[in-house]
Order: sequence, then structure tokens, then C-alpha cells
Amino acid sequence: MADTFLNPQSSPVLTAPGFAGELQLADSLLLSAERAPLYAYLFQGAHYDAGNKLGLVQATVAYALKDPELAQPLQTYWERLQPPKIKVAV
Repeated sequence: MADTFLNPQSSPVLTAPGFAGELQLADSLLLSAERAPLYAYLFQGAHYDAGNKLGLVQATVAYALKDPELAQPLQTYWERLQPPKIKVAV
């Protein structure tokens, strides 16, 4: 779920706290780019923002559904949570 991998040769310099009092990795990477090259990889696939509750749940469920031991029990559990569908006559 990580979207940033740091190279020891270009370890970022963590700067003073920024937005919401948090250390900003993006700012640190910009400073590091002045001293060493940065590389990027265009990831193709599902991206989940594990920095918020919904994203973390989405990532966990997606990962669990790929696990042969968890997929069927999770599917059964999910179906129990779903209210029955009401068929509407047209």
C-alpha cells in the first residue's frame, strides 16, 4: 500500500512540520532532489489511500478477496450484511 520507496542515498531531510502539523514527505523529497536524483514508476493497478479509514478498509477487503482462505468466508459474511433486494414490478 505504500506509494513511496526511499533510496538510502537520497534519504529525505524531514523539514519543519507543515500542513496539520505533520512532516511533509513531498517537501523533503524536493529538498533531496537537489542532492541526488529521484526516480518514479507509473503504477498500473488499484490504488487505496490507507491514510483514511475508508481507504484502509477498501485495501484490506481487496487483499482478503485475493486470499484463497479468506475469499469465500468474506463473501459469505458480506452477503449476510446485505439487506434483501426488493423486486419492483414494472
